[in-house]
Amino acid sequence: MNLEEVALVADASLGSGLGHSMRCLALAESLVSRGNSVVLWFREMPERIKREFEALGVETCQTSWSLTDCQFASEVIGAGATTVIIDSYEDFSDVANAFRANRIATVTFVDHDDQAVTPTDVFIRFSLQSRIAARNKVGVSTELRGIEWVPIRRKITDLRNASLDRREDLVLVSIGGTDPLGIESQLVEVLLDLGLEVVVGAKSPGGQVGKSLIDDFPLALATSAVAIVGCGITVWEALCLGTPIVPVLFAANQEDVSDVLRRSSIGNPIRIREEVNGIQRVVDQTLDLLRAPDKRAALSVLSCGLIDGQGGDRLVERLGRS
Repeated sequence: MNLEEVALVADASLGSGLGHSMRCLALAESLVSRGNSVVLWFREMPERIKREFEALGVETCQTSWSLTDCQFASEVIGAGATTVIIDSYEDFSDVANAFRANRIATVTFVDHDDQAVTPTDVFIRFSLQSRIAARNKVGVSTELRGIEWVPIRRKITDLRNASLDRREDLVLVSIGGTDPLGIESQLVEVLLDLGLEVVVGAKSPGGQVGKSLIDDFPLALATSAVAIVGCGITVWEALCLGTPIVPVLFAANQEDVSDVLRRSSIGNPIRIREEVNGIQRVVDQTLDLLRAPDKRAALSVLSCGLIDGQGGDRLVERLGRS
């Protein structure tokens, strides 16, 4: 696969899809470190994240077209991409076919089975169990399956290698998404009422309920005693840092992550939207971990062993051999 001119497609918005952006950022870091030229394509993206790409020397291109529209494909093709890496929830079949018709290699991240209908050269799925291989009829030539391919951004891996002390009473909450039901805010309120010190991201919905905002999210994640996280990109970052987690499950596209956590004995994610006592279960598990330093220490060692922070470099090297 020719990685000389790589187009990264991050299907994100100002309020959701942050995990797509962070995965693309981690990949961009690995690609740039190998001397590859990278262009980021998106429709919407928070300015602070866009600046992180630009600091790497990555060109950022905002399109007015839907990322599943063939007009968007024409833009990318005209820009001279040799490989396109797509990170999205959507079915990119039309766009992928346009790329392949122009001899441009396509790579697609897959979070659930419904995405497996997209014709692509390489599927990447962070799962210990997958059924994509049975769908080669749509034109899949390679499936990279497993958590060893998880790309982790440098801010996280640098903190993994630093000597940092954890705050024994600090709980980080980052469920993700736009939180239309206000679940994160309710959870933060309960934890604060219990007298716990709670931090949330500066843009987090939970930040509306108290003075617990933090700007340096990676550092807070690395120094928290426990992190309550949605089953998305933050799970992988927490595991890389060895931070014990209480995982919560929101959507179908998080089932792969949930399955990995169960099979690896990290935890059994709580379906917080579906369970009547979901918030209380999260609180109870958090308190149990805070009261059990030996259990937290064991989980930390187990977590670090699952995600080593080298997934991005490993993935780029493998794609270069495809």
